[in-house]
Amino acid sequence: MYTYPKRILTSTQLVSKLSSEGMIIDPTDNAEEVLSSIGYYRFKGYCFHFLDRTTHNFVPNTKFSDIVKLYRFDMDLSHLLFGYLSQIEVALRARTSQSLLQAYGDALILNDPSIFLDKEKYWENQGK
Repeated sequence: MYTYPKRILTSTQLVSKLSSEGMIIDPTDNAEEVLSSIGYYRFKGYCFHFLDRTTHNFVPNTKFSDIVKLYRFDMDLSHLLFGYLSQIEVALRARTSQSLLQAYGDALILNDPSIFLDKEKYWENQGK
């Protein structure tokens, strides 16, 4: 049986690890609670730009709170973009359907492979 070489660290130990790597963690940051809600590995993904590749420590003045702000900005931006993408997708589908209906006058025109240039792609999409 394979034994995983790394040991599982508690939130307290993970905060200590970040601190020992040079991250500035203020007691008001509630770092343990934040790491528990975000997840250490997701949080660590936002830290890569702040790591010195040679020492594997954080560059001077890297603050836990700044990484959390970056994470929250990314989450807000993602929610905003996905909200608009959903609206764009619905509008595009509605306009495409409307244009095809006006051009061909048939409500089931999307089921006619003759209007599509790429027949292979048509059948592939129909299968999905």
